[in-house]
Amino acid sequence: MDAINSFHTFVIVDACFSGALFASYQSVKADNETKRSRLGLAASHTRERALDGTAGENSPFSTLLLKKLWENTGILSAHKLAAELIEEVHAKTRGRQTPVFKPLDVKGDDAGQYVFRLKADEGADWTACQKTGTLAAYEAFLAKYPEGQYAGEAQEQIVLLRDEEAWQAAKSQHTINAYLQYRKESPEGQYRDQALEALQQVEEDQSWHLAKRKKTIYEYEHYLEKYPAGRYKQDR
Repeated sequence: MDAINSFHTFVIVDACFSGALFASYQSVKADNETKRSRLGLAASHTRERALDGTAGENSPFSTLLLKKLWENTGILSAHKLAAELIEEVHAKTRGRQTPVFKPLDVKGDDAGQYVFRLKADEGADWTACQKTGTLAAYEAFLAKYPEGQYAGEAQEQIVLLRDEEAWQAAKSQHTINAYLQYRKESPEGQYRDQALEALQQVEEDQSWHLAKRKKTIYEYEHYLEKYPAGRYKQDR
């Protein structure tokens, strides 16, 4: 890290014994963004294990960290973030884990301050996304805010819109294979019943056209036997 020639360096570590990242503590003046900083926020003290949390989910430290950042609506200093996070992680883990926030033991620290400044407005972006209402808009929103407060709703809309897109594609082809493919790829699709009805319609159309092409009593009777209430029964 000595080789990083940045104005501010802020390292966040979520790992066991990550408190060893720091060699010493220096007092840092708050709101001093004009001076260079080398700060670190570790998930636990030197002799502590950082809890992993539930399998498949973020650790308690990362969960609370992301929540703080996503819910931030303005300017958030590293010191304010760290102070709140230390308290909340300690409470969440019932004292088993306490994060550490200190200047890093590397060159370039002038007791400065790192500040998170909001670059995006998730609420405004979500409103615009809903207004557009397209699959591309929801996919772009989810890519930008994968763990945002509207991520779940965006994912639900993506599923619905993809299902709608697949159904319209099947309808435009109007073939047995297309409807079978839709039912196979959309086991929870909202148009599964319609796809089954459409399959029957296509099969009936094929049977009727075969009877008309061959023009035999057998084929007409075969059609009626198979589709006694068929759409073409009056045309035989």
